Amino acid sequence: MLILLPPLLFAILWVIAKTGSMFVVYLCIVMTVFILIMMVLIPICLMPMFLKFDPIEENKLKQDIVSLSKELNYPLSKIEICDGSKRSGHSNAFQYGFGKIKKIVVFDTLLDHHLGKLNGEN
Repeated sequence: MLILLPPLLFAILWVIAKTGSMFVVYLCIVMTVFILIMMVLIPICLMPMFLKFDPIEENKLKQDIVSLSKELNYPLSKIEICDGSKRSGHSNAFQYGFGKIKKIVVFDTLLDHHLGKLNGEN
């Protein structure tokens, strides 16, 4: 917040001061560009600072994800495991990427839950 907020506020105030009554249109353009840049930078630069990502081991879940991505023509380049259990017990997964470089991240809590169900645990 301390790094991103001052330049963003400066850009907002500069757009308002320079564009007059049309500031809403220009501010929407600036915010759209900012959001698109953040969508690219957060998973690549920011998230690895706080979370550890490891490649998923070969198992049925990986095979199922890969086959589903092929069936849907989803250009999957990597499947990773995130150490989400250090911060929370909630299960989660997400995908990110643009173009042909797409990654799927599965939290370790979700993986533990899935493998527990496969092994007959509750």
